[in-house]
Amino acid sequence: MDIDIGFNTALVLLSVLSLGAACGIIGAYIMLYKKSLVSDAVSHATLPGIGIGFMLALWLGLDNGRFLPFLLIGAAFTGYLAARLIHWINSNTRLNEDSAISTTLAFFFGLGIVLFSLIQNMESGNRSGLDSFLLGQTSGITYSDAIIICVVSLITAMLAVSLHRHFIIQSFDRNFAKLYAPLQGRLERILSFLMLIIVCTGLKTTGAILILALLIIPAASARLWSDNNKPMIALSAGFGLLSALSGALFSAGYANVPTGASIVVCSFIIFAGSMALKVDSKASISKQESTLQ
Repeated sequence: MDIDIGFNTALVLLSVLSLGAACGIIGAYIMLYKKSLVSDAVSHATLPGIGIGFMLALWLGLDNGRFLPFLLIGAAFTGYLAARLIHWINSNTRLNEDSAISTTLAFFFGLGIVLFSLIQNMESGNRSGLDSFLLGQTSGITYSDAIIICVVSLITAMLAVSLHRHFIIQSFDRNFAKLYAPLQGRLERILSFLMLIIVCTGLKTTGAILILALLIIPAASARLWSDNNKPMIALSAGFGLLSALSGALFSAGYANVPTGASIVVCSFIIFAGSMALKVDSKASISKQESTLQ
């Protein structure tokens, strides 16, 4: 494993670290809202948007279809559609949220696979490089991409933290939250919007399929260590940062290993270690209590 930490590698690592910390923060709020499955559907729903953005950029002659702004705008558009469709099905039909999520995820993911297959059969499809948006690949990140990832991740995290009090109140008592401030009625949409931004931002590093892991697993690890929301969110950000750093370094050392998969494995190792330590600690406490009795 040979890693050359030059300027470009350091810049990529900085962008991945900022993304990991931001995902940890947003993921903690998603877990408090019990919206983990919604984030799964939204992340998968970005695939058709990427395909549409590629074909539109290719038609306009922009960077052989790999024009990043079009790809991200397309991903955000279909991700937003998926979130709104889940909400509409849940609100206007007899189906519960789980059924709405499953149906929406299956449709958008299937549509994305169809579009990706069509693109691969196009003349320039084999050179599209869209596979990196599925599993993530930091080697394809340019200087401008890294700056965008850093700035957007930091702004998104700061916005989430600035609304911390409102998020916490609504996640525990929504009826009281409606009386507390007019903003509370729009907080769920705001959180969905922040989640969508961070999902689209992580497409080039973690990939559309695995970005969910960076949103949820660090938050799940932090939840094992703390019942208090502020320490939990701080720990989630730290675990997300550590997962992103270790996964990116491992991927940089082994060129054929996808970045997204490496980050997911590292984040699960942290989760498994946390679970093992907490289970062992709980067992020790129970043993001591039984001895005292």
